Amino acid sequence: MSTLLKHLNNTTISSFVLFIITLMLLLLACYGGKYLFQRRQGKDNLGDTETSIVLGAILSLLALMIGFVLSISIQGFDERQKTEQNEAIAIGSAYQYSKLLDPKSQIQVKQLLDQYLAVRIDFFMADPNDSINDLKNHSLALQSEVWDIIVKLNNAPSKTDLSLVMSAYNELYSSQQKTYASWKVKIPNAAWLLLITFAFFTNMLIGYNIRGMKGHNWLMLILPILTTLALFIIADIDTPGEGIINFTPSNLVSIKQQLE
Repeated sequence: MSTLLKHLNNTTISSFVLFIITLMLLLLACYGGKYLFQRRQGKDNLGDTETSIVLGAILSLLALMIGFVLSISIQGFDERQKTEQNEAIAIGSAYQYSKLLDPKSQIQVKQLLDQYLAVRIDFFMADPNDSINDLKNHSLALQSEVWDIIVKLNNAPSKTDLSLVMSAYNELYSSQQKTYASWKVKIPNAAWLLLITFAFFTNMLIGYNIRGMKGHNWLMLILPILTTLALFIIADIDTPGEGIINFTPSNLVSIKQQLE
């Protein structure tokens, strides 16, 4: 809980600022569309019908794009969760196969694996202000030390077959590289630009469609707020290691608790 609160303190402000900026932009489009054409030019029923058709089409396209982009961000989130699970399995196997080593090597390898497990937990729970590259380089250095020990034992004149042990420790590197491959945003900037453009013109057309109506028309606030909230959630899910929505490496933490 304390880690989550620390993470929220460092990310909530910037996320809230982006939320407000996007909301103000869409509200400006909505009310700008209304007050730019304050009066209807007579009974232009044909023009109003055309506007409604265009507005309905753009609303449908906007909904489809938001749903599609949301599915991409959720898939990326699920992929990061799977990589954490794979790393936990690889580390657990490495601990098990270390029992095949001689007592002295077991102690050395276990100490390095303990450090490696702690670094990997820190990586998944790292604050956005922390150095991810430092954690990455530290884990790679620990992997290299473990591998050097196994290679040295394998080259020693003994009858012990360490092929399974070497395979288990090689999986540490493979699982970690898969994590780094998934640890990036999935939605390109061009998609964000298209989403914001559609959202802007959709809200502007809503304001244009109710031009000339008296009052503040508080119902106009619904679409800008919901659209901003949807974009905010998508961006938050799609950004690994940042934002409000993050996951705890429960599998790695479980292994650490079992070892303790």
